[in-house]
Amino acid sequence: MTIDHVIVAGRELPVLMRSFSAVGFHATFGGVHSHGTTHMGIVPFADGVYFELLAPVSPDATPPRWRKHLRDGAGLCGWAVSVKDVKEEARRLAAAGFDVTGPVQMGRERPDGSHLEWAVAVFGGEQVRSLLPFAIEDRTPRALRVFPRGADAECVAPRRVACIVLGVECLDSAVAMFQRAFGLSEPRRVPDPVLDAEVAVFGGQPVILATGVPGSWIAERTRRYGNCPCAVMVATLDWTPSSADVPWTADTHWLEVANTRLGLLS
Repeated sequence: MTIDHVIVAGRELPVLMRSFSAVGFHATFGGVHSHGTTHMGIVPFADGVYFELLAPVSPDATPPRWRKHLRDGAGLCGWAVSVKDVKEEARRLAAAGFDVTGPVQMGRERPDGSHLEWAVAVFGGEQVRSLLPFAIEDRTPRALRVFPRGADAECVAPRRVACIVLGVECLDSAVAMFQRAFGLSEPRRVPDPVLDAEVAVFGGQPVILATGVPGSWIAERTRRYGNCPCAVMVATLDWTPSSADVPWTADTHWLEVANTRLGLLS
């Protein structure tokens, strides 16, 4: 799997963009989506993965997806993977027994007037559509979608999105679903004291499944919103400049997870 972008839902886009800027992730307004009900800000990383900050254009708008997340300002709500042929990916998932919607042509207008187009396919029924990624294939140059002001002006270096953590109600069924969808091997399952959850880590893949222990924040989040993203691991090649820009401290447990279990960091 190759993460394309991660979606963060908020009630009001300016508030959401300011919140990210306050912790060192500076967002640029990306435009209004073609269906006219949502607009977005974008926080791009040097590798082309980005955070999409999503909000309704008005309080009475009815977005096609993630309405509860948007209404509550619930944060992480969805994610996408890049594919070379979205029609083929849709056929593959359908053959694996998943409900498939699309491919559907979508787009948005950038503030500079550029029109962007892409096609998406959504997998699974209503209960898993925020858990499984949707597939996206660009029809216009991807760099125009990722970097509204140009890559040199907007890259958040030296950081990148390393993996997404998905909160699930049942770890066994979620593991089986991802194995069926993406042909993954058996994951390593371990307790995680930071997330207060049992996690399943697929070696070399940018996804962690997490079932929160009773009473934990992940358990409460999945109870309220169902199976959906709950956290993102942001990797850095040099902690010193990143810690100066972002007011966080290194957690030795998660550094150990990243280095020895995921195999994503040097």
